[in-house]
Amino acid sequence: MNQGSQNIALVQRMFDAFVKRDIERLLGMVDDDIEVRSLMTEAERVHYQRHDGVREWLAAVFEIFPDWTPQPTDMRDLGGAVVVTMDVTATAARSGARIDQRFWAAATLAGGKATWFGFFRTEADALAAVDERRAA
Repeated sequence: MNQGSQNIALVQRMFDAFVKRDIERLLGMVDDDIEVRSLMTEAERVHYQRHDGVREWLAAVFEIFPDWTPQPTDMRDLGGAVVVTMDVTATAARSGARIDQRFWAAATLAGGKATWFGFFRTEADALAAVDERRAA
């Protein structure tokens, strides 16, 4: 399997673990120093670091949208990064407001693990974030 295929497979497994709420499996696929950029919790907090931060982020997301379910529709390997087009359905716990919307995710990968991932409103924002991560 080539590196691009491995990157896509890793990100697909990450989404699968997320949808199944298998947090320990998800954490096994991310670097200890992972950084997450959240779209769903941005009013309160945008960035989360390390495994404890991933747990905090997931708890916050599931508190707001207990049934938040991303469905990847396209994954593009960019050589050390993957950008994902996804359709999301969710219902807000407090208001009952329903989301049925397209979002984008991006992840950088090294050593067989994700080192950073984030969620974005547009594909251009996801691509720009990957470029920014590469430049850092």
